[in-house]
Amino acid sequence: MSPRLATSSLILIASQAVYNGGMAVEVILMGRWFGSFELASYFYALSFASWFEVGVHWGSQYMVNREAAARFDELNMRLPGLFAASLLTILFVVLLVAGIRGPALAIIAGCALTRAASTLLGAISIGRGHITPPAVARILSSLTGLGGLLLLVRPEPTLARLAVVIAAATIAYVAPLVICSHRLGVHLITGPRLWPAIWRQLAGRLWPFLLLFFCGQLLYRVDISVLEWMGGSASLVAHYGLAFKWIEGLFFLPYVVASAAIPVLVRTSRDQSLAAAHRTLLRIAAALLAGAFTVTLGLLFVGEPLLLWLMGSNFAGSVPLYRLFAWLLPIHSLGVFFAAALVANGLERRLLVITAMAAVLGLAIKVPGFLLQGVDLFSIGVFAGLILHTIGCAVVLWRHAPAGDPA
Repeated sequence: MSPRLATSSLILIASQAVYNGGMAVEVILMGRWFGSFELASYFYALSFASWFEVGVHWGSQYMVNREAAARFDELNMRLPGLFAASLLTILFVVLLVAGIRGPALAIIAGCALTRAASTLLGAISIGRGHITPPAVARILSSLTGLGGLLLLVRPEPTLARLAVVIAAATIAYVAPLVICSHRLGVHLITGPRLWPAIWRQLAGRLWPFLLLFFCGQLLYRVDISVLEWMGGSASLVAHYGLAFKWIEGLFFLPYVVASAAIPVLVRTSRDQSLAAAHRTLLRIAAALLAGAFTVTLGLLFVGEPLLLWLMGSNFAGSVPLYRLFAWLLPIHSLGVFFAAALVANGLERRLLVITAMAAVLGLAIKVPGFLLQGVDLFSIGVFAGLILHTIGCAVVLWRHAPAGDPA
């Protein structure tokens, strides 16, 4: 791994660690202050928003990251169409959730989608070699969220007060990315007359990413809403959400490494050789897997007693699922990184087939499994989907490796 890549990855990982650490503290405080109904409602709002997340960035984060490094001017002409789609999707979801569940959950869902949309700005910043703005956004958002929880929510814990704090933290997250994008000359706005033409161009190019991201959401991001729709109780949804939240909060590790690695893999393949790019890929994958296993052991031997001490009986019901989900981290880490490598090599259509198959397998186990045996078999469906996804990506990369290369 090159010194520049290592430094970029460490900066992004450190800032994301602060961001996710802040969110972890927020969930701990929520777990202490709120009951099962409020927690289940919060997790449901996030899960429901995930169904529409593809509409705010079209699943194009890796593509934007790649094109920002390779063909920025061409990319910049299409960005206003993406951002227009983001705003319309967020507005639709906010109005829908407000009508179904009320304004507080509508704000929470809308903020989740706003942060998802801003990943495009972060991808552009990273692709253009500017690591600081995404790092500042994460740290500033975390500080705003924690401060708001202690000052506004703690005196009188309600979902309405929580929604206000999440909105403020979201503004803190988006602002540095917008400022950086303006300085880079990113086009954020264009007239509505041009939207249909841009959308047609984007759809023709990004439809694999659209389907790919939606299938990826089905692997685990929408599980809580699926559980509730199948009749899961508020207590079950809250326990599932609390157990999975701590593991999902660490899923940022492979995404950050992949985000920093894509431009390097593209440049190495272009300036040196495909074989050199594969050797770099293997070195990064080995380091990522070793780190993920280490973190998993820490989750089991340190994280569990720590969470029980911090949250007490509110977390006790989540412990069995937490122990199971901890082993998702190394599997998911390799899957995310291999998927990013496929995108870097222009193999996103093969990745789409793999991800669709994994999503179908997971749902085929989750839905009947929950109806027949409850949440335990539902959880096995999560593992089945992610394992198939990781193995499929590895096989395609191995077959794509040049002759004589160890990949």
